[in-house]
Amino acid sequence: MNNFLSNLKEIAKKISIITTINLFVTSCSINFQAPIDDNITLSHSDKGWRSHLQGLQNIHSYQANGQFGIITAQDRYSSAFQWHYQSPTDSELHLSAFLNMASVKVMMTTNGLIIIDDQGKKHTHQQAQNLLDRLVGTPISLTELAQWLKGVPPQNASYKVGSNHLLKQFTYPSLNGTWKVNYLSYHQDLAIPMPKDILLINGNHQLKIRITQWQWENSK
Repeated sequence: MNNFLSNLKEIAKKISIITTINLFVTSCSINFQAPIDDNITLSHSDKGWRSHLQGLQNIHSYQANGQFGIITAQDRYSSAFQWHYQSPTDSELHLSAFLNMASVKVMMTTNGLIIIDDQGKKHTHQQAQNLLDRLVGTPISLTELAQWLKGVPPQNASYKVGSNHLLKQFTYPSLNGTWKVNYLSYHQDLAIPMPKDILLINGNHQLKIRITQWQWENSK
């Protein structure tokens, strides 16, 4: 067990590379500028929001490229990511440390969650979930995260719709407290506006996600 926890720490360190580099990347490359809040929220039954939500629900597979940064009381690290999502049992999330010094592949398969680290070692089932939870900082489901990334709130979640008729915020309870998920900006130039900057906050723990590119096919 001690060896496994030690391996988790080493993988997390490799993803982070060098602390000073990560501080620069997190502060510069993912420097979120929160828009001025107009304090306007629309009804969940707003026609613009319902139409947008239907469009998102028609997107069953997609590719999203970008960066994420994680800030805790103890650590800061960031990584580029590329997510090919097809279904809850068919997706690949590639996490690449900068300068290609390390990489991690996270896969959802019919046999469950699989993670392959930069040494080619395969972690399956509970070991893989433990590693993913450690990287993100909280127990998390890739199936749920795949919907959040698009801007679809969890079922039965408390959420807000902004004046732009898009998801503005939702709260998500976890074993480590309640996360507040804020959608700071969207790619408005796409056929369907898709999230650009997402900020997740839980106390001193922050997860910043910036999506730089979206590709998808609509499915009916």
